[in-house]
Amino acid sequence: MSEVATGSEPHGEVLGPDHPLVCSEFPHAPPLTYTAPLLLNTGDLTWEAVEHLVAALALKVDQAREARLFGRRGQPQQGIDVVAFLDSGPTSVYQAKRYERFTAADLRDAVKRYMEGTRPFAAQRLVVITTADASDVKVVETLAELRKSHHNLKIELWDQGQLSNILRGFPDLVVRFFGRATAEVRLILWSGHPDNGS
Repeated sequence: MSEVATGSEPHGEVLGPDHPLVCSEFPHAPPLTYTAPLLLNTGDLTWEAVEHLVAALALKVDQAREARLFGRRGQPQQGIDVVAFLDSGPTSVYQAKRYERFTAADLRDAVKRYMEGTRPFAAQRLVVITTADASDVKVVETLAELRKSHHNLKIELWDQGQLSNILRGFPDLVVRFFGRATAEVRLILWSGHPDNGS
């Protein structure tokens, strides 16, 4: 039969009031790391919202002087959904892809639609924007191939992950397109306070 040592026994463990076996609470463990949601729910946006988000990004991120939706439903758009006019450089054009899944074939098709059109505005930069994840190996490799074969056109691909990272710096756009609750959760976890816009 084992005995519990008391303070009167010289070689026994003293069970003081702060000992885990005596006190009612165990010492607090260090807090677990809490990661903010890494990705915005871009797939929940409507088609119209995606196009307007692209125009807003052209103004905010690319600092365009003017960004316009290009064409109404049913009109030939030459592979362009948004056109942005920049003071700092040539015109940029954007394709908005509200997809659940984005493949290498989708990227090839997006670039082909623009390259085989009339290429209005003499744009030297094409940004393909998708609400889906585009980190698949084949997509990334295809992007590199297309850049080599169309060296006179700067091709960029912004997917769900990149959009989420970009929008971190623009909480007003997060509020506008994803709602105040989403913005507050992300801002609290990004900066420690919902009123901090950085």
